[in-house]
Amino acid sequence: MILIGLAVFRLSRLVTKDKVLQPLREPFVESEGPGADAEVNSQPVGTGVPRALGELLTCPFCASMWLATGVATFFALVPRAARLVYATLASVVLADAAQHAFSAVRRMDEAPQPAAPLPGSPSSANQEVFATGT
Repeated sequence: MILIGLAVFRLSRLVTKDKVLQPLREPFVESEGPGADAEVNSQPVGTGVPRALGELLTCPFCASMWLATGVATFFALVPRAARLVYATLASVVLADAAQHAFSAVRRMDEAPQPAAPLPGSPSSANQEVFATGT
């Protein structure tokens, strides 16, 4: 179940946010500009069915329900091939999470460190009191 859940998560981001599928979304959405990482923020356009498809193609949560149905059907029909596809998608999710964690750690390392208080300044006197307990 975890493998399938990760696969659905990745597929929903791919279908609704990734730049690579933006040309398929274009008839139903209008781009609002870049989103996080390699994602694109879009808004649905039009009326009726095109608008409904635009809503579906801009909402990862909405798309997940339909994609999960397709994923489950694929698994029921061709379990061996489905496991390979799902394992690949799940691996991408884990790799993305590792990349984000690595980037966050690097940003923390590169953040400016607060300067040490100068000797005799009020903040250094407070630190000395706390350090000595007097």
